[in-house]
Amino acid sequence: MDKRSFWERVLLECARLQKGSCVVVDGFREQLDELEVLTSECYIQGIYPLLKLSLSRQSLEYIKEKKAPEDLQPRHLLALLDGIEAWICLYGWTDEKGKPIRFPPEFQPSGKVVDKMAKSKVKFVLVMLPPPKGHPLRDVVKKALECDYNRTSFMGFRLKKALHDSEDVSIITK
Repeated sequence: MDKRSFWERVLLECARLQKGSCVVVDGFREQLDELEVLTSECYIQGIYPLLKLSLSRQSLEYIKEKKAPEDLQPRHLLALLDGIEAWICLYGWTDEKGKPIRFPPEFQPSGKVVDKMAKSKVKFVLVMLPPPKGHPLRDVVKKALECDYNRTSFMGFRLKKALHDSEDVSIITK
């Protein structure tokens, strides 16, 4: 599947956006080429994209080292959420050993952005891009990207309905 038809599926089938919708397109500088393809597909579909570039690991470490304030209020994102229907975030792969670092300043200290997204019913779509060639999960991720979103949504709805009144759930699998 080519990139343009993949992003068209993400916008129209997965996020269920329509012409005139507004979406935040979020990723890292290493993903700028992919973000540009997604953003241009938004315009082709009549969807208004807002590009948000997340801070790199190095930038996050730098602001932590410089002791940047951790209590910044994310007013800019909270105001932005009033007009958007979805937030599409690209997730890429890295060879670095992940060590704990703090989240970007807009998500500190209380998770107000995530709370408002839930209250406003903003759809959050996390797209995991395939890992580099030779990675053991490359084929698994590629197959997941080509799944039938409508069938997946239907199965999720059935699972939600089945677990609706449950208090404890045990999942047993190999």
